[in-house]
Amino acid sequence: MSQAIYLTRDIRRIEGAAKDVPLMQRAGAAAAELATRLATDTAKDVLVLAGPGNNGGDARIVAELLGQKFFRVTLATAAEAATLPVDKRWGLVVDGLFGIGLARALDGDFARLISYANAQE
Repeated sequence: MSQAIYLTRDIRRIEGAAKDVPLMQRAGAAAAELATRLATDTAKDVLVLAGPGNNGGDARIVAELLGQKFFRVTLATAAEAATLPVDKRWGLVVDGLFGIGLARALDGDFARLISYANAQE
């Protein structure tokens, strides 16, 4: 499946030109559609990671839409990183933590959440 790759400046230009378009709803719906194709078995658990910004808003929409499609969804924020089950194997992990332009090192709960997600096979 080929997909276009955009530079950060291109994405910001596109977002700026689409001020009146409900981008968060569209992004969440598109991500939920892709997640549905990737995780065809609704019996498997889906973990959706939600960050503090717009990507977190997108992730919340993904979680809601997947739930409407009868997937078993857990929505997790950084504050919940320590409460996620250590031995759990998720059918799919959706990353909605950070978007374009993140330019800082991550530590604390965000680092724990990313390590947890990266440990999934």
